[in-house]
Amino acid sequence: RVVRHRLRVGDFAWVVGAAGVREEDCDVLGCVVERKRIADLVGRSAVGDHVKQLERMESCGASHPFLLLEGDVRHANSCPVYDEDRSAEGIDGSAIHSGGDIDELCARFLVAGSRVGVITTRDAEGTARILGQLTAWLDFAHSRSHRQAALAVASSVVGLRRWEAAAAARAREREELVADLQSFGVASGPARALGRRFCSRREAREALQACASDEHRRRR
Repeated sequence: RVVRHRLRVGDFAWVVGAAGVREEDCDVLGCVVERKRIADLVGRSAVGDHVKQLERMESCGASHPFLLLEGDVRHANSCPVYDEDRSAEGIDGSAIHSGGDIDELCARFLVAGSRVGVITTRDAEGTARILGQLTAWLDFAHSRSHRQAALAVASSVVGLRRWEAAAAARAREREELVADLQSFGVASGPARALGRRFCSRREAREALQACASDEHRRRR
């Protein structure tokens, strides 16, 4: 069944629980989707809203986070970009003006090894079909006869309330790492890229300590 619940991360998530259990107490499956219509993506891009949302997706702990782009990317160049005069308040280079900019955004996910996958649909009907297919896949993976597949989909099932609290904590840890890097003179773009890569001070420290030499550390 489909219920409305205001999520801190993403627009769609899947949970499982016994009959009568409140949604916030159900277990989260390993899939969350952030839906972006092309016009909305372009319109709010100057202040970096989409970048911040995708960073939260990357650090939310879901094993299968997805960005769902709804609409024809070729129409992006005809969509207005709002608040470009406030772009200095956002994230450098975040404004999207064309389909090429959207392609570049998706390419960054691939090159950076992002946890976030990208799904594209033509319209709302296509989005409904994709969400239905994801539902069927998760239902199949978590059926009694496919417990092994269930473990592959969600290695650590946790309640929705706890998952949202943990996701918010990880987002704060990432912002603290970015702030630390910027305080040491790292520019905003590289600092945010490192934040997406390591998500917390602890992860960054462990990666640094794992390096065998100063040269290796510089390359890493």
